[in-house]
Amino acid sequence: NGLAETTLTVNGVTYDKTSAEVTDGFGNGLVADALRLGMWIEVTGTFDDATGLGVAASIRVRPAARGVVTAVSVGGPTVTLLESTAAYDAAATVIDGVEGAELLQIGDLIEVHGPLGNSPGKVEATRLERLAVVVPDRGFELRGRITNLDATARTMTVGRQPVTWAGATLLLRQAVANGQVVRVASMLPPEAGKAWAVERLT
Repeated sequence: NGLAETTLTVNGVTYDKTSAEVTDGFGNGLVADALRLGMWIEVTGTFDDATGLGVAASIRVRPAARGVVTAVSVGGPTVTLLESTAAYDAAATVIDGVEGAELLQIGDLIEVHGPLGNSPGKVEATRLERLAVVVPDRGFELRGRITNLDATARTMTVGRQPVTWAGATLLLRQAVANGQVVRVASMLPPEAGKAWAVERLT
């Protein structure tokens, strides 16, 4: 909800973030300056009832998707990437890297934050950023719910994106199962007509 030099506010609770460990969804370290308004994050720490303030011990940044735009609908308004449809609100969604989300073009690399919607592959975007790089330093990434699981072939659908994790590093605490929300990533984007060969699954 809010971000200042030494604090951040999440769901109405303000935390001191000066000593927090900041990581991405796979545990890779990030600099604290990487935090931006509208990001979807998880915070652990302590809370003081007397002051109403918390102290963050760890902050995990958890985007819904990072990938290449494959469709833009101004009438929606929505943006599609990694077979996911990100619905945004020009007044409420934080738009960064471009004057307006309607100016995004097919082929642009973007990062989307927000909760998953009720239907597969739907994201209610709280933040939408066009990235300046061609290939993101942390790879292409997608968070979504598993369907169409084939544990033998190691294929599944995450959101609406077909995925194969045959060569992936697994960082799960439980067995892969339909209905489970997971995060997948690869340094390479999906190839048209093929299941996305991901390198990490958590």
